[in-house]
Amino acid sequence: MCINADTLQNLYDFLAQHREYNDALQCRTLQSGMVSAFSSKEKVLALLYSVWNSQRFPRIDLGSLFFMDTVGANPVCFCSLGSFLELLYGEPVPPSFSALYDGLRGMEGWGPKTSALFAKHVYNIHHRYYRVAPQLAFWQDVPQCPDTLHLPVDSVIKHALAPLDGGVQHDFHSINDLLHGQFSGKEMEVWDDIWFWGFFTQRETKGMGRILQWNREKYWATQHTDKALVDTVQQHAEEFLTLLEQQQG
Repeated sequence: MCINADTLQNLYDFLAQHREYNDALQCRTLQSGMVSAFSSKEKVLALLYSVWNSQRFPRIDLGSLFFMDTVGANPVCFCSLGSFLELLYGEPVPPSFSALYDGLRGMEGWGPKTSALFAKHVYNIHHRYYRVAPQLAFWQDVPQCPDTLHLPVDSVIKHALAPLDGGVQHDFHSINDLLHGQFSGKEMEVWDDIWFWGFFTQRETKGMGRILQWNREKYWATQHTDKALVDTVQQHAEEFLTLLEQQQG
């Protein structure tokens, strides 16, 4: 993957300056999905189901095996990150985000994207969103500083980053390897915002496939976006597109 460090830093700086829009969308979405969950087990399961079902083509046959085992597990297994990791590994494991990611990756039906997305949500629920939505939290032993976070790379992120490398779309592992070489755990969480700006600046067209262009209709059709800020988001989205154009390889 051939994207130079300055290009990545310029894009990171843009993401870091405009965090409030994706923060609000993600927090509202999590609140909506977990509104009826009260116990730690209910909250963890609600988040697991939400993340697992975010896949474009989920393997229901494999996912069902995971949930058959997990849903019936003792509630004690959900009372802390450490106890949940013990459920995944079958033995005690020191709590960390890398252990959470690797543990889910070893489960039936879980891939790198969904495992990364769950770990990222756990970090945000207990740290970034805690001040505005403390009711979402379910564990008290979540590390303050993430040792490792992975960007949950999907088709939106692949398409958003492609102009920076001559239009080539890279996979989950090559994108994360590149970013991990330059950015720390907390900085990797900032990179998740590229999904927001990529999602609302992509549209499907007949004959041309997916193109990069502000998509006002998609913003209005997405449930938890702040509609009062549509013009402000459009302004920043156009800045994002200009940045991609200026930095393209």
